[in-house]
Amino acid sequence: MLGKLIKYDLLKYKYFMLFMLSAPVAALITKFTNSIPDKSAAIVIIDKFMSGITIGLSIGLLINLFMRILVNFEKSLYLDESYLTHTLPVKRGTVYSSKALSSSLLITVSYAVCVMSLCIVDSESYAAMGYRAMLLALLEIICIVMTAFLGIILGNRENSKKKGFSILFSVIIYFIEQIPLVAIIFIAFGNIIFTVNDDAIPQKLKNYMLVFAAVYAVYIAVLFVLGRKSLEKGVNVD
Repeated sequence: MLGKLIKYDLLKYKYFMLFMLSAPVAALITKFTNSIPDKSAAIVIIDKFMSGITIGLSIGLLINLFMRILVNFEKSLYLDESYLTHTLPVKRGTVYSSKALSSSLLITVSYAVCVMSLCIVDSESYAAMGYRAMLLALLEIICIVMTAFLGIILGNRENSKKKGFSILFSVIIYFIEQIPLVAIIFIAFGNIIFTVNDDAIPQKLKNYMLVFAAVYAVYIAVLFVLGRKSLEKGVNVD
């Protein structure tokens, strides 16, 4: 049943996934115009324009997907589609698992497409970020979505101002998550920061990226469990 729910959740984004192809298409056009020798003024303008379009589409698509995921999550559990969702012959925990797993899959695929598009435009600059930074950014995005899911669940337990409480709980949880990360930064980089040894920071930061990524992976697992258990306790639907 979980597989069918995930498939149903993914189908909600079928048109968005098609639109996502606009980013690599724009990137390929940019790559083509950039490869033309002895460019005219018009080609240079088109090249710069398409480069900006590719970057804008890549960032915009991720932001748009993030907002769509949160809207669909709240809509299916607490708003228009909640009656259908809560009358399904499945446990609420299974419903949450479907939302969390399908959202993580969508974010991962979208992120990969956007990174690929940016690398097509400027492979040297974006590839220089390294797999550590890319993995860290992906896990952080998924963690933020899971944080928002838990915030929405907790906020909708209130009898009024549910959206405001959802945002408040999400922000509080997010700041709590940052405490261990800040502690790691001060432990790892304290001496460097206070001695203003700027040359040592980039390499040490690079070495600690996998540590930060591991922390976010733990956060995602914990948030998944907390979100699932919180939803299983019941929902307060208007």
